[in-house]
Amino acid sequence: MQRLSTGVAILALLAASVLVAGCQRGEVRDRAEAVQPQEAAAEELFDADDRLGLSDAALKGNPSAPVTIVEFSSYQCPFCGRVQPTLNQIAEEFGDDVRFIFLHHPLPNQQQSRPAARAAIAAQAQDKFWEYSELILNNQQSLNEANFVAWAEQIGLDMDRFNEDRNADWTNERVDADLAVAQRFGIRGTPNFLINGRSVRGAQPFDNFASVIREEVEATRALMDDGMSVGAAFGARLDENLREGGAEPEAQQRPPQPDPAQQLQVPIGDSASKGGANALVTIVEFSSYQCPFCNRVRPTLDALQERYGDDLRIVFKHRPLDFQQQSEPAARAAIAAQNQGQFWEYHALLFDNQGQLGQGQPLFERLAEELGLNMDQFRTDMTSDATTARLRADTQLADRLQARGTPHFFINGYRLVGAQPEEGFRTIIDREIEVARGLVNEGTAPGAVYETLMARADTSVRMVGGDAPARPAEPAQPAQPVEFNTEGAPARGPADAAVTVVEFSDFNCGFCGRLSTTLNEVMPDYDDRVRFVSMQFPLGRWPISQTAAEAALAANAQGQFWEFKNLIYENQRSLNEGSFEQFAEQLGLNMDQFRRDMESNAHANTITAHRAQGQRAGVRGTPALFLNGRQIGGAIPADQLRSALDEALAN
Repeated sequence: MQRLSTGVAILALLAASVLVAGCQRGEVRDRAEAVQPQEAAAEELFDADDRLGLSDAALKGNPSAPVTIVEFSSYQCPFCGRVQPTLNQIAEEFGDDVRFIFLHHPLPNQQQSRPAARAAIAAQAQDKFWEYSELILNNQQSLNEANFVAWAEQIGLDMDRFNEDRNADWTNERVDADLAVAQRFGIRGTPNFLINGRSVRGAQPFDNFASVIREEVEATRALMDDGMSVGAAFGARLDENLREGGAEPEAQQRPPQPDPAQQLQVPIGDSASKGGANALVTIVEFSSYQCPFCNRVRPTLDALQERYGDDLRIVFKHRPLDFQQQSEPAARAAIAAQNQGQFWEYHALLFDNQGQLGQGQPLFERLAEELGLNMDQFRTDMTSDATTARLRADTQLADRLQARGTPHFFINGYRLVGAQPEEGFRTIIDREIEVARGLVNEGTAPGAVYETLMARADTSVRMVGGDAPARPAEPAQPAQPVEFNTEGAPARGPADAAVTVVEFSDFNCGFCGRLSTTLNEVMPDYDDRVRFVSMQFPLGRWPISQTAAEAALAANAQGQFWEFKNLIYENQRSLNEGSFEQFAEQLGLNMDQFRRDMESNAHANTITAHRAQGQRAGVRGTPALFLNGRQIGGAIPADQLRSALDEALAN
């Protein structure tokens, strides 16, 4: 059974409840013939759903309702709590005419909002999202670790699974995915609502919601009366509302932002650092001593250093902000202390006395005296040209990296902005440790990992959002073509082909399904000249993706990977734990061997190795397509792929 009762699966029920039930048994061709009209309607619903990015969202209400209310909410936002009775009234008054979809939008200044969201997603994995969400919103003043656990116990969750899920990478990625949807539609505060694409902001009174809902019910039913399916009608209303000034135009007017998925070159230079000499992960922090958020994140950094030990190095760079008058003098004082070998001690004193920094030079000298510094040298160094040059170098680097606010972090070159909770750092650190260990296993010295990563990283910032495409930009490109170890990976075409295409994909990713269709169309025309390789890259947000990848490799062990792959994608929207044995039987695989491989996780290490190679090549999402070691895109159309292959073969 899938971990999440996804929004997509529920949306499919609008016109195809028979499809979902039928996909669990029977022969694929017969199922398709039996439910073809419903399947077409469901396809429209999936397309409409993709428009809003609701593939994993919690949903309640009538699946075939003409009106969809999407709520963007933060669990620590008092207005989000205040609007809940209004939403309950809407459900009661409009009944089967509305359905509700919930997206998480934790605000950065509300420290418990993201942990609460991850806990709610873990409850959703056990089909208890709405019960758990209600407990959170009814107890907003009591959000803490102990209560997250107590509420899970109160509604009877499997506690081992709950705790594992809420601390897993995939729940954090789910929150990030919801935030990306919010960014696309220009949503900044909470609560915020899209009603068939029409924007309603804030905890509005019932009548304000009701007038919009009535108009949408009438407009959608009119389209259905003209012969449209509910999915097509929803898509039409969505298009019209966005075109007439709903949420999407606002998102297109927003300025672009640096892409957090891009790995950037962040040199260490002469900056102060602490941690292991052979650290696998380096955090470079840009900070200002008068910034309260820079002070607030210190315990988080201390906890990270304790957790990761010698695997983590922290580097400090100065980013004094113009409106904080004592931030530059404080930075000069810290550099002067660094020159005497006591940067981190002085650094701590500055933040401990942040409220007194307005005293200026007398405070800086008193703190220096507390540490027993040579005061003549300290005063000279504070005003020296060398210190000025150090500050200028840090601020110019911050400007080049578009690190305008503080605190601003780069974790092995990947951007993280603000005083994020510990788990926000850990998600990136854990991923990068896996990448670094892969480099070490291939012969890179531990002390050279950061230098190696930086040699591959980008030097200019890629901007996304605003007028950029709504889908995430492609991952950062290494400077040189990547050499993949494809030994044992599913492949077709000549082993000595001059052109090799390597695909990284996730079997539960809709865009991967589209690319699979493209590859099936293109590959037969190039089978004698091009080698096509499939690498597994299951994303953490869909737990069944790992199982699907293992099953596909188990089929590969019996020589039927490509046939098994096609069956998975043909039935992508109805995958469950029982699907894979059904596919294996359908292909006539040796079932004893197949079951042994699945039960023993025989191919799990291969998948881990595939992921590590992808991550080292800059893959952060799927699909990712590489031609002779250079990424050429994701779910690209057939003509674009053919053009790239023809050019590579000609050269």
